[in-house]
Amino acid sequence: MPIPKHIVFAQSSVTVGSASTLISAKNAGRKYLLIQNISDEAVYIKFGEAAVADEGIQIPAVDGDGNVRNVIELTVGNENLTIQAVYGICASGSKSVLVTEG
Repeated sequence: MPIPKHIVFAQSSVTVGSASTLISAKNAGRKYLLIQNISDEAVYIKFGEAAVADEGIQIPAVDGDGNVRNVIELTVGNENLTIQAVYGICASGSKSVLVTEG
């Protein structure tokens, strides 16, 4: 199933800390969510609960080889979309992720 048409996207940058950080609030109307780690350190995310280092889903650091491995995309079509809040954590703190939500 393709991404629904006529979605209004909001884009932001979130600084993830060494303690659990809210990346995206719970959103019952969510149709799409893309989180891209643009830092030099892995970010771990969890849905609906506080993030914990080395648990949940790892979004790898930017590695400079041109491959896009540092993103997580949640869509209706992929059947992996959640309306839950998304939290992230990283080892040293102050690392950036880009968020696109619709």
